[in-house]
Amino acid sequence: METETMMFESNHCGRSLYPRFMSVSSKDLITSSTDHDIDAIKAEKRLIDLIVKDEKDKFVNQSKNLFQVISNEQNLEKTETETEVIDRRFALRLLFLACHIDSVECAEALLVGKIGPGVQVNEYDEFGKTALHCAAEMHSKRCIDLLLRYSARTDLRSTDDSEELPIEMALSSKRMITWSSDETIDDLLVKFSKMDLSAVRLLAENTYDIAEVAYLSSMEGEVVSLAALLMVVPEKVTSSIMVLMPDGGLASKDMTTIYECAIREVLCLGQKEGSFKVSRRRLGLMSRTQKRNLLLIEIELLQLFDASFLQRPDH
Repeated sequence: METETMMFESNHCGRSLYPRFMSVSSKDLITSSTDHDIDAIKAEKRLIDLIVKDEKDKFVNQSKNLFQVISNEQNLEKTETETEVIDRRFALRLLFLACHIDSVECAEALLVGKIGPGVQVNEYDEFGKTALHCAAEMHSKRCIDLLLRYSARTDLRSTDDSEELPIEMALSSKRMITWSSDETIDDLLVKFSKMDLSAVRLLAENTYDIAEVAYLSSMEGEVVSLAALLMVVPEKVTSSIMVLMPDGGLASKDMTTIYECAIREVLCLGQKEGSFKVSRRRLGLMSRTQKRNLLLIEIELLQLFDASFLQRPDH
């Protein structure tokens, strides 16, 4: 847990949680620390420790005290509006840290405004993610459940280059299992049987366009993502009726299923040569043969979950 917290600080925030340290490097702090600097650093470490332990009451008191220390040290003479902005930014970073390590009690304290003016549940951070994106990436199931109860939106995409929904972020997370096409489908399902998919299930059940997510995973050869969705919401994947445009996009022309789409794509790839660009989560190019092989695996996988052709009326 401690390692994960430190990774969050260095990789996600890239800086301290608090306004006092936003423009000051670690080296500067070491060489020019005052007693107040040292007090603030100790208070910050204590605050992080309380989030890790999810001790809500102590966390709330420590947060208020730390912000007061920082404000006094800098002799901040801010208007009420300026102070509220700092408070909200401060609270938002704390919420992301709590969601990162699934500290649900501390996260709820932030959402209900125990510290400062409260945090907007669907507010984006400076990296283009919401708290639900953060919780989804880490499979923090308790915080995902909390955020959904506070009306977190599952349809918001991150504003970074990935442009992912929370469910897509969960599916592409390092918390997911690793599997290669050299392994069997049985190997894949056995690995999933040993994994807690509660976070993925919560997000999948609450994502309106989950069928489209499954469709895109299938068309992009994302076998693990498709399998995860089949494990948690099988009927939404196998029974969803898609509408297909002539150019292959989803719109209002030909009604079909994900299973049929995979078969069509395999047949289409068998008639073409070359390579093509693939999903945001795969780098570089994949040959048509490679994608065709992945689609064949997906077809077998869908069959295991009773996927079938759409029943069309006879004319």
